[in-house]
Amino acid sequence: MGDFIRIFEVVLPVVLLVVFGYIARKLNIFDEEFVKDGSRVVFLVFLPINMFFNIYNASGFDLVNPIVVVYAFLGQLFLIIIGYIIYKKMGFDNETIAVLLQTLTRSNIVLFGLSIAQNYFNIDGVALVTIYIGLIAASSNAFAILIYEALTSKDTKINYRKMLMSVFKNPILIAAIFGLIFNALNMRIYEPVMKAAGDLASVATPLGLMCVGGSIKFAKDSEDQKALNTAVISKAVLVPVIMLSLFAFLGLTGPEMFVMIILFAAPVAVSSHAMSIIYTSKGDLSALIIVYTTIINSIVIFLAILILSNMGII
Repeated sequence: MGDFIRIFEVVLPVVLLVVFGYIARKLNIFDEEFVKDGSRVVFLVFLPINMFFNIYNASGFDLVNPIVVVYAFLGQLFLIIIGYIIYKKMGFDNETIAVLLQTLTRSNIVLFGLSIAQNYFNIDGVALVTIYIGLIAASSNAFAILIYEALTSKDTKINYRKMLMSVFKNPILIAAIFGLIFNALNMRIYEPVMKAAGDLASVATPLGLMCVGGSIKFAKDSEDQKALNTAVISKAVLVPVIMLSLFAFLGLTGPEMFVMIILFAAPVAVSSHAMSIIYTSKGDLSALIIVYTTIINSIVIFLAILILSNMGII
């Protein structure tokens, strides 16, 4: 019972911020433009600053295990290959398959990962999670672009230059790299600048999660009900059970296993909706997937952390 309450108290603040954002949007405290602009500034400014300072202030980087990043990369690649084969046999068109594959591999790892990690681990544990998230977020972004370019682009050749540019322009990755450099070289930052930047970093989690809640829109019917059901069942049940069982079998524990929970059990990233609109005509399907996985996968994360914590794995 003690573990249940402890894990519940770790996840509950995240869920409450999402719920508050949803209620605020329904009451018109937030409007749609605020949610869009807020999400943008969180991604471009507040989250990168948060990530930079988590890494900058931490110690124990000798504990970073590169194999975790390799496992995450191979896990995503495995899901893409298997998912494509299954979804093709189920009769989905390429645009729908692209959206479904992005559902499998592009989780809200930065917002959910950092916010839950800060409630669960000490500063060094948070730093480890932060480094892993920065690197894995880059590969998730690359996979998303590769999926859409391969399945929906009218060009016969994949635009690898565009894909690489998108990865290396990712502000989360840039912040992680600079955090590592400043930490490794023991570079000191002027105290007033530290204070101001720290205040900005503290905005990332509450504003970001409220914007996630504010972006939730329910719809009664979907033209792609079969695809929606497939996406939600895959993301909420099949992927977490299969992938987390696999990584537990491979011996991952602690912050490393926590990263896998976030990568494979967190809700679909809100930013995936924008990409679905750019590349496909399935924006409504993508939006509904985000809504339902935000609700259901918040519970899945809680259960995953609770079960693996009781097993002594994290």
